[in-house]
Amino acid sequence: VAPGHPDNVVLVTSGAGDVDVPPSLRGRVVDVGFLSDTQRDNAMAAALAYVQPSALESFSRTVLEAWVAGTPVIANGGSAVVRHHVERSGAGLLYQNDAELVEAMRFALDEPVVVSNLARSGRRYVEDGFAWADVLDRMERTLTDWLPVPTGTEPDLTSHRGAGTGASR
Repeated sequence: VAPGHPDNVVLVTSGAGDVDVPPSLRGRVVDVGFLSDTQRDNAMAAALAYVQPSALESFSRTVLEAWVAGTPVIANGGSAVVRHHVERSGAGLLYQNDAELVEAMRFALDEPVVVSNLARSGRRYVEDGFAWADVLDRMERTLTDWLPVPTGTEPDLTSHRGAGTGASR
């Protein structure tokens, strides 16, 4: 899609809704529609990078899914939460405008070794910070801090142990 790069580079979009591709980009932008979890995981793993274009994103599950698949992220720096995770993980590139997006895409095409290292950082970030049991432990600590426990009662905060399979698939 970036001018000056091979014709076999394609921007693939997925999800609900129609994608209005300009005539000049037909064949270079392909919308595959809604994907099953397995199809999504395979598509993420096969991608050179995952682009998160929303400046209004709060917490982006799709960014974490890309990192679990070993794919670096190119994200809109206008989203403070996504920016935080990209900067903290060291697993992606941020852009503020169209020119920076093009540069980030060119970088991903031109620097496959660096991009591969970004992808590894992302996977580690998710595995180290977002395993199911760890997330539940943090939630329980927060709830315990916020909500007083009536005297003489102790909540059972261990019922989730063994639940879920963690962040890795």
